[in-house]
Amino acid sequence: MRNIHLLTGVIALVLLSGCNNDEYEGRDITGAKLAVYGTVENTHTRVSGDNWETTDAIGITLTGDNSDGYNTNIKYILADENATSSGAFTVSDAAHALYVKSSNAQTFQAYYPYTGEDLAAPEEVSFSIADGDGKYTKHDFLYATAAATLEKPEVTFGFDHMMSKVTLTFNTTAVTKATDAEIEYTLNNIIVNGTFSPQDGTVTCGSTLGSVTTVSAMGGTSSVILPPQATTGVELFIKVNDKYYVTNFDLSTESKTEYKYDVSIDETEEAPTLTITGTSINPWTSAGDAKPLNPTEDPAETLPEITGGQWESSGNTVTDIPESDN
Repeated sequence: MRNIHLLTGVIALVLLSGCNNDEYEGRDITGAKLAVYGTVENTHTRVSGDNWETTDAIGITLTGDNSDGYNTNIKYILADENATSSGAFTVSDAAHALYVKSSNAQTFQAYYPYTGEDLAAPEEVSFSIADGDGKYTKHDFLYATAAATLEKPEVTFGFDHMMSKVTLTFNTTAVTKATDAEIEYTLNNIIVNGTFSPQDGTVTCGSTLGSVTTVSAMGGTSSVILPPQATTGVELFIKVNDKYYVTNFDLSTESKTEYKYDVSIDETEEAPTLTITGTSINPWTSAGDAKPLNPTEDPAETLPEITGGQWESSGNTVTDIPESDN
């Protein structure tokens, strides 16, 4: 009888073990859960403002030994309002949380904004900084790498801006008549398109020449984030009240870099003049010295006739775009 009871117990254990094997098909996760923080140029800034927002998401991938793909393009988000100031990101899907499994340093790469889906390598992103009417649309792509170990599973990604930035400061003088006036300006003949690779952070300039239009104010500063490029004959066209100013200059920009120009409008003479001093090459948030350019007022003092369209680098029109009614 005792042998019968023992046999019954063994059979039950075997059956139970078989059931467990059938029911569990997930991966065996060991190690320390990754804690993620993100900063941009030592401040929590990105394209739309001075802080991360709860809608922001980044993608993180383990470099090196990632053959199973479980550590590819994992979406991390800001869980609450407190996280927007601390830069503390939380995995969007708990089942896909990243773990550090070695005492040796493991490198992770991250990018913003998130695209694609978890567990699949993100595809290249195409973009344009101009909409169909030539209005400026903001695109800022960020990229960073950081290392973690089993004993120290926290990473702080110091994100770099991978685009270029052109900043115009519209200066005033004591005798300027247009103080505080609204300014509408257009950059003509710049390359407006390109691609971003989330896998290595590279921004590649496109070939479409076009225009972007945005607004500022006298005494104010305005920026345009654009793909890195080397373009000759860029036209800066400015409207202040009922007067128009124009100048041409060459633009050569690099990734991660801000180019600053001081724009001075002097209406003390019968024919007002526009002076641009620039450019200096600085880190995204720094200032620097400048060199002068001396354009003049558009003698027609009226908006020039500009046909809608975008051009190839050869200058030929390839796409007609309706002119804005604004």
